[in-house]
Amino acid sequence: MEKNRAGRNRRRVIWIGMLALAGILVIAAVIWNGIRQDAAQENLATKTGQQTAEEVPENPLQIILSMGAEPGSLSISWKGDAAGPEALQIAGIAEIENTANAGDGEERMVESFAGKKERILKSDYYRWHVRLTGLAQGREYRYMIGGFEGSFRVPQESDVTRFLYLGDVQFQESMEEYEDWGQMVRRAYQEHPDLDFAVIGGDLVNSPGELSQWEAFLEACDVFAKLPLATVAGNHEGVHSNYTYQKLFALPDDAEEDQSGEEFYSLDFGNVRMLMMDSSFLTEERRQSMGKDAWAKEEQRVEAWIRSRTGSCEKPWLAAVIHHPVYGMHDEDTVSPQIRRLWAPLLETGGVRIVFSGHQHLYQRTRSIHGVVYLMGNSGQRKSRFFHGNNLPEYTQQIYDRGANYQIVEAGARRLKMTSYNKKGLVIDETVLGRGLLFHILEFFRSGQVIM
Repeated sequence: MEKNRAGRNRRRVIWIGMLALAGILVIAAVIWNGIRQDAAQENLATKTGQQTAEEVPENPLQIILSMGAEPGSLSISWKGDAAGPEALQIAGIAEIENTANAGDGEERMVESFAGKKERILKSDYYRWHVRLTGLAQGREYRYMIGGFEGSFRVPQESDVTRFLYLGDVQFQESMEEYEDWGQMVRRAYQEHPDLDFAVIGGDLVNSPGELSQWEAFLEACDVFAKLPLATVAGNHEGVHSNYTYQKLFALPDDAEEDQSGEEFYSLDFGNVRMLMMDSSFLTEERRQSMGKDAWAKEEQRVEAWIRSRTGSCEKPWLAAVIHHPVYGMHDEDTVSPQIRRLWAPLLETGGVRIVFSGHQHLYQRTRSIHGVVYLMGNSGQRKSRFFHGNNLPEYTQQIYDRGANYQIVEAGARRLKMTSYNKKGLVIDETVLGRGLLFHILEFFRSGQVIM
């Protein structure tokens, strides 16, 4: 009797287990099918909305388009001297076409904006800036600065947000390396003409006090007269301060009481909110230059800013750009321990899923650490002196130390795909992040880890 009851119990447990397993498999199949459909929709969006590659024009004024904090806002900056060119004239292509034959008494839809000038390093080199808001997404605009004519198209939010990430740019041997870097960026732009914007994660030059290095870098940035750019400062933009960097680039301010100026700002576009953060703020040199009390007060403001920007985010994806790696190859000559202690817990609890960095001059992607993947890029020709082939941290998923690289990020509503390329355009790494607990369960069954 007892044996029969025990047998029935075993069979019942087996049946329950089989039903539970079947349920899990059904749920996994549904999720995976949804992910595949999402990917198919994104591919369709790519094909139907794909732009043709534009030629990158000459850029004698070193014009840079900079992302604004919100869609439809951009800044334009250019080089000049104390006298100018001081004004930007701009019109939408449609307005130009509609008013081309307008009579003398009819208003032409061309607006003129006076630039704000910044003298660089007490030299005769000036940067002029104009901030534009209320631009129509997807519209092409034509502009004139002095005698130079150019055009750009305002990024348009769509089902998939696409951006280019570039790690450290600085050169190894000579400033001529910027020409190679510029060619790589042009190739990336030509091969991915549907990019919405680009991001550089700091260390643009070696010595921020050398104007020639800034000019060599800006000469190689002709793509960014077409493709809007967002940047953060690295330690080579200045540790005590990055004053010259801030004067060169038109960086948006977060219009909040708890914002921390141009060193910390956020961008909202499409499916992504990006937190742009100056990790050199955590250096002892910055603390000493500000004074310990002032620094401590500002750090409280930074932490409040992180909470505010993560807590208010309604985008599918939260990302951060921090020059120093949170989890890199090593902790030597870096503020990684301070970031892990002060900022990383706030990013984790705030829902950040991906952090982009640089500093250590190689490509590295980690596994998911407390829900966050950390990706280090290196778009210049500096080489790491710490990687020896067999000293990888245990959290490393992928490494590449054989030269310059760049990343293409495609963020849909439910999946975020990152593809890394070397300077020849060959794929060196690829990974996909998904949203939702069920996705993570599926990934666990498929690979034993959260990330593919």
